[in-house]
Amino acid sequence: MNTKNVGDLAEEAAEAALIRQGYEVIERNWRGGGAEVDRVAWHEGILVFLEIRSRADETSGDPAETVRWGKQRRVVRAAVAYLAEWQGRLPDVRFDVVSVVRGRRTKVLVFRDAFDAGVMGGAPMV
Repeated sequence: MNTKNVGDLAEEAAEAALIRQGYEVIERNWRGGGAEVDRVAWHEGILVFLEIRSRADETSGDPAETVRWGKQRRVVRAAVAYLAEWQGRLPDVRFDVVSVVRGRRTKVLVFRDAFDAGVMGGAPMV
């Protein structure tokens, strides 16, 4: 199985877990602002931008730990582009990270409010 197939399976597992937790996915692999966000969803009245990360096991740590400053910045940049197209009052937003560990049993963890737009260095949001 190639890397893209593995990533697709991880995203499917993540999305299934998100739906079970009450998220309503409205966008998949949305691109804008020179960046991409894996999922955009509504959760408890908040618009959530989600980064999904996976690993075969946890020997190198949790996959969520790989969402460093640069990746956070790219996700925020995509969110800014998404919100620039928004019609009407801007919603409250949140940035979550989903960790998928594949193995005999796939483990999915959702880290709510994993980072904020402050990674943009104080740049205006819109």
